[in-house]
Amino acid sequence: MFSSRKSVLNKYRYDPVVTGVLVGIGALVLWYFSALAIDKKVLPAYFEHISRFFTVLIAALVGAFAAFRFNSMLDHKKRERETSQFYLDICLDNYEIFYKTLDGLNNVRVDWIYAARLLLETKELENEIIYKEHRRVLDVKKMKVRHDLLNQYQIIDHETNTESPLPVSFFYGVENWRDYIDSPDDAAYEAFRRDRPATFGEHEVSRIERLPMLSEHSVYIVFEFLAWPDDYDDPLRKHKYPSEWPNDVKNFQGEGAYKYAKHRQEYVHPEFGISKKAQEKIREMIKNGEVKIAEVISKDHEKKT
Repeated sequence: MFSSRKSVLNKYRYDPVVTGVLVGIGALVLWYFSALAIDKKVLPAYFEHISRFFTVLIAALVGAFAAFRFNSMLDHKKRERETSQFYLDICLDNYEIFYKTLDGLNNVRVDWIYAARLLLETKELENEIIYKEHRRVLDVKKMKVRHDLLNQYQIIDHETNTESPLPVSFFYGVENWRDYIDSPDDAAYEAFRRDRPATFGEHEVSRIERLPMLSEHSVYIVFEFLAWPDDYDDPLRKHKYPSEWPNDVKNFQGEGAYKYAKHRQEYVHPEFGISKKAQEKIREMIKNGEVKIAEVISKDHEKKT
């Protein structure tokens, strides 16, 4: 208790604004009460002019000092914003470079190492971005990079209508990795055959650095970034979706989209036997404890039988 009070006193003692204001107010109060207590006959006639001079002087000094502190605070805020903007521009450029480095299913070892290092350095620089609007701009950029890369890092088989992640063969760094999608052992064997030069100028290059397979550490750093954060605040969840679209939205261009949304809500699939609108209502009832999942399953089973 005593230490906290002492720290407050120390903070006040060395604050020039508070000290200056209190001194100025104290001087004015002292002058006022002294003028009331002292008879005019005791003082010479010019005393009033002297007191007015010192009053104006003290008020001017206090005002000038307060204005100086205020301008200093504005300059500090301006420098803060400029610094935040500076680091925002750097981070935006870095994420663009990161994307271009890995774009086009690039599986070159040195490029992945560079991309991972760039990510780690950029994450440190992000700490210097202190303004909320700057952080939002950066988050939008990161969302775009995640989306574009994740769209590439999947294998879609249109014949079987299936989707799968990048195969093991991709990460072994061989150019013909698609030929080894179902045989990672063959991809690994091929990678060990593709030995790069043993020297770089006069420097010896280690065996593992000469091989094309990607560094496991760099792979982890990249996919750690591509994973959506647990605390991601999805704007779609915050947006209120109206049951009936406004006329300016369901105009000529949006007519088909509006009809799709209505059809999607009302359509009953032969297998599921329940519309999307009804599914959402049941989900809300379960969430609020109005109905149990077992009761829904039981009623649905009775309906089908």
